Amino acid sequence: MTTLTIREGVEAARERIISQLEAGHAEMNRVGLGSPALDEFNAEVIRRIRASDDPKAELNAMVELMREHRTGATA
Repeated sequence: MTTLTIREGVEAARERIISQLEAGHAEMNRVGLGSPALDEFNAEVIRRIRASDDPKAELNAMVELMREHRTGATA
């Protein structure tokens, strides 16, 4: 069994997150939910994940921002 270095773990997480985002985006397009806005949103999320030193924290921060926005919009 190989022990991953911290950097390898971060890179594995980054690739896993991006792979899941790309698969979800492809599925949304497949069922007819695609749009240029969705394409740009997905591309921006992936750009931020790629550029981040901590992709899990970056994704969590984006999700929290969206959650706060949704809560504010429905309050």
